[in-house]
Amino acid sequence: MIFRRLCAAGLLVLATGCASTQRSDAAPSPERLFQEAEEAAQHGGPFGTRDCFTAEQKVTELRERFPYHAATIEGDLIIAECAWNDGRQAEATARWESFVRLYPDHRRAPEVWLRLARAYKEQFDDIDRDLGSAIQALNAANTLIRRFPESDEANEAVEVRKWAREQLAAHELYVARQYIREGSNLAARDRLTELVRLYTGTSAAETAQALLTDIESRLNFPETDAAEH
Repeated sequence: MIFRRLCAAGLLVLATGCASTQRSDAAPSPERLFQEAEEAAQHGGPFGTRDCFTAEQKVTELRERFPYHAATIEGDLIIAECAWNDGRQAEATARWESFVRLYPDHRRAPEVWLRLARAYKEQFDDIDRDLGSAIQALNAANTLIRRFPESDEANEAVEVRKWAREQLAAHELYVARQYIREGSNLAARDRLTELVRLYTGTSAAETAQALLTDIESRLNFPETDAAEH
């Protein structure tokens, strides 16, 4: 009887051990893989630094195991943020752009549009150089405001839009002043007129209006003088 009980107990321990082994060897859930990718991207490396390589591995595994799961769709956002923080701005913005193109109505689309607007703003250099970043920031902010006006992100997008319009208007004013210095008043007038039309409400538009008044008076002066004689 004692022998039988010992055997039964041994079989129970063995069965429990096998079940435990099976559970430990079971495939991770999509939520678990997503969490592991996030943790690696944030502080999974040595001394709590980010580990983009491991994060990408986890997202790749997530994509392969659960291609249609909701977590898989958002996995690329983890890689994008990690890439941005790692100094790979072009890769990050490309991933964000791809996300909003593929999933325009996703619940995280407003967040991604705002991230794009911020990213382009951070890449801006100077008004007398390439304005591509300011234009892209403006476009991203405008898209967010137009498509998701009630979102929490829309308020910050308004500020990004205001900033971008100020930079673009300042560039137009810079070019117009170059024309004035060169004596090209007609070209300056056209540039200032367009500035006032496109960027009403900016500080540069107020300055442009004053310059326009001055240029118009100088351009019309010879005709006035001739009429008086």
